[in-house]
Amino acid sequence: MPDRYIERKGIIFNQIAERGDVDQTTKLQKENRVLIEKVERLKQEYNKLRKASEFIMSVIEGMDTEDLRKKIFQKRKKELSAPTGPSPC
Repeated sequence: MPDRYIERKGIIFNQIAERGDVDQTTKLQKENRVLIEKVERLKQEYNKLRKASEFIMSVIEGMDTEDLRKKIFQKRKKELSAPTGPSPC
């Protein structure tokens, strides 16, 4: 059985791990793996958002900004004036 780093009361020993000891190396490896997986997921989400923002920016650059404002204003006006539920009678 190989020697492992174990921790007892905050002191790290290079001894053979006994039953019930916290294997510090294994614990750190698990934490490291979890953090790496989180970073990979965040990278994937970032890439998705970057692609979406690039698409939106290309659409907006091709539009007249005044025209865009009018369209957004008209859409909001319709949404606010539209009935949201059954009318109270």
